[in-house]
Amino acid sequence: MNDVDHQSRTDAVNDLWHYYEENATQARQHENLRATASSVLVGFAAALVGLVGVDGMAEDDIPAAVLVIGIGVLGALLSLKHYERNRMHSAILKVARSQIDRLRGRGSKAPESLSNVRKTGVSEHESQHSRILVWMPAHSLWAALHLFVAGVGVLLVVLAAN
Repeated sequence: MNDVDHQSRTDAVNDLWHYYEENATQARQHENLRATASSVLVGFAAALVGLVGVDGMAEDDIPAAVLVIGIGVLGALLSLKHYERNRMHSAILKVARSQIDRLRGRGSKAPESLSNVRKTGVSEHESQHSRILVWMPAHSLWAALHLFVAGVGVLLVVLAAN
């Protein structure tokens, strides 16, 4: 391979790494936003639940209880959306790793492919944690938290209406 080809490959790998790093940052950002939004919304819902029953349950508590339902539904949707965006950036990361591997070549002295590094790391991780915990989708648990909040709101509406 001549110097021009080598430099071209090096530039392409460097460009892909920059692209990789940006998408890794975006994937982390969506997880941070999901956590922050969840904390804020659950906090608001908890405050509303506390206000609803201060003087006993009555029909005038229904609007606040309906707001708790709305907060729960909004939280679930935001959680799922941030998860979807995180997975999109993760998919881009996978493609970028594949392209870096392709550009680096597969000579006998080539280091392990990034795909193999990932597979080995995931395998080691899975061997150290319970199968249930590894395969339990986190996004479903986050959505369930918000749906629980919405369920509390439904319960409050029913209690306030009676």
